[in-house]
Amino acid sequence: MQVPEMERVIGQDSHGNPLGPDQLEYNQCQEAVKKLTEFLSHELRADEETEVKRHLSQCRGCFAKFHFEETLLRTIRDRAEQVRAPGALRDKIMTLLSRPVDDSK
Repeated sequence: MQVPEMERVIGQDSHGNPLGPDQLEYNQCQEAVKKLTEFLSHELRADEETEVKRHLSQCRGCFAKFHFEETLLRTIRDRAEQVRAPGALRDKIMTLLSRPVDDSK
């Protein structure tokens, strides 16, 4: 007897319960999205980065999310580099930063 596609077990959750195809993909997507910020800022270990890249190469939904986030972050960084605080404000901040720290407070 052939097992229908949706009932076929292709993995297990952290408790050892069987996962079907849809659940496995959902769990992989959740894990990839959890690592989004670290992935985009190159803060993942090499094995984690490889895992995320593999998932992105196979999942259009996550690829679209990551691409959007990457584009947004790049745009923000580019724009932030173009904005400068007024000279008086920069001078005041530099003066405050050069003062010794008072640890008695």
